[in-house]
Formats: sequence, C-alpha cells, structure tokens
Amino acid sequence: MIDQSVSRFWDNYIAKTKSYKIKSSAARWYVGHVEDYIKAHDNSRLSQHSSDQIDKYLREKGRNTHLLDWQYKQ
Repeated sequence: MIDQSVSRFWDNYIAKTKSYKIKSSAARWYVGHVEDYIKAHDNSRLSQHSSDQIDKYLREKGRNTHLLDWQYKQ
C-alpha cells in the first residue's frame, strides 16, 4: 500500500513539473531536490509540513556557498 502511494506521489510530482513546462531532463534533478528535503524531514509526513518549514529549509539551502544561483532557483 505504501509503495503505491509513494509511486502515485512521484507520478503526480512529475506531472506537476510538466505543467510548469520543466524539461524532462531537469525533472529528475527536481525529484532529487525533493528527495533531499524528505530525507531532511524523515520524522514527519509531507502533508503535515507548513510553508514556514519549507521556507526555512530553502533559506538554509540558499546559504550554501557552493550552490550557484541557477541551482538554487531550480
């Protein structure tokens, strides 16, 4: 059951990237970024996350001096 819901999540996520005209070649990178976010918050379900939690995560990522501007925007 969990495997089906995880698969459905990623199918929906990829569909959403397509709706934003994200190139298929870049979509895999987007998935990787989301996987990193999930790993950083593995003690809670995504449905329970607030926009503040996401903003905090992105602010922390933005402080990474090795991250180029285009990588952060991605």
